Amino acid sequence: MIEVQAVKQIIQQLKPSLLGRFIFYCLPYRRTIVLNNMRRVFGKILSKTEIKKLAQCFYSHIFTCIKENLMMKWMSKQAMNERIHIQGHEPIIRLCQDYGGVII
Repeated sequence: MIEVQAVKQIIQQLKPSLLGRFIFYCLPYRRTIVLNNMRRVFGKILSKTEIKKLAQCFYSHIFTCIKENLMMKWMSKQAMNERIHIQGHEPIIRLCQDYGGVII
């Protein structure tokens, strides 16, 4: 189990992007739900400020994923190979060979 201090230290190191902060304040899509869920999980160990920062980082992450998925649609295979590096895939390959598939 992760200790409270470790969680707080990780949260302090996070830096929400400008887009994540913009979306959090200007496009409050599901903001109440996101904040309520984070309070439910982290309410006893994080302050309101830390939860807000975590929510902003969540929006940063979501829109980075959307941007990267859109970019991949028009990216060449060579450009994709230069950007993507997969680590720790050996156990998944082994499970696929042993059981015929894996749900990720």
